[in-house]
Amino acid sequence: MLRALRTDRSKLIAGAAIILLALSLGWNLHQQGMNHDLADDLDLQRNENVRMVREQRDAQQDLVLARTELSRQEEHAAELEAERHRAQDEVAGLRMRIDRLQGAAAEAGRWKKDAEGLQQAKAVLEQQLMEARSGLDRMNGEKLALEARNLALKQQIDQLAADQATIDQSLLQAFQGRKERMTVVARRTRKVQLTMMLPPGLAGQVDYRITDPAGRTINGDDPAVSVITFAEPGPLLAGGEAAPTGNDRVKLVYDPKEKLKPGLYKIEVVKGDRRLGTTYIALR
Repeated sequence: MLRALRTDRSKLIAGAAIILLALSLGWNLHQQGMNHDLADDLDLQRNENVRMVREQRDAQQDLVLARTELSRQEEHAAELEAERHRAQDEVAGLRMRIDRLQGAAAEAGRWKKDAEGLQQAKAVLEQQLMEARSGLDRMNGEKLALEARNLALKQQIDQLAADQATIDQSLLQAFQGRKERMTVVARRTRKVQLTMMLPPGLAGQVDYRITDPAGRTINGDDPAVSVITFAEPGPLLAGGEAAPTGNDRVKLVYDPKEKLKPGLYKIEVVKGDRRLGTTYIALR
């Protein structure tokens, strides 16, 4: 009987060991699956970062080309201005010659032939004066057109610089519970919050897009998305007043009714067709 009890005890120990081994193997397989998913999410994030760097480099090249074109146009405007001054001097010289010829023609009235020659010379000079004035008007028109193009180029440069403005001090976090403790676990997450600094006036011109792990896009006007913008106070001045920094602090909150799923969440800040910045957060 003692031998039978020992045999049963050995069987129980062996069975328990097999069950523990099976549970350990299952847990390892589950962890490997989750690590594989997170690795795929990180690869996606790295590819997105590479693409964003390429877009920023292209925008920098566009900005350099626009500035080069503006410099060339400004040089051309200076040349036109110098030519316009020369034409004005030529017009003044022609007017003086016409006046002298008119005086000479009056004195030579008794010499009809000479007077006719002087009148013909006067007519030629007046024609030249008309052509010079026409050329001056044409150059004035070119100058105005060039100034308008230079203004458009400067506006384009300002626009490119604004579009490339980086989102400074951005922070993307996930919170759980009413006390809003930070977490990276999807099933515990109550809301996702993005805090960032934007240049003055830009906050009212941008839109937001949130992409969840399933590829679903949530726009900034979705009821689950709220955006709060306020000016960032500067250092205290005399009298206790804060000097404005010129920047806007924006807080975007994504608070969906349904539970969040594990995976990579992406928040994009866009202005028209241009993307100003992208941030990510991976939830387990």
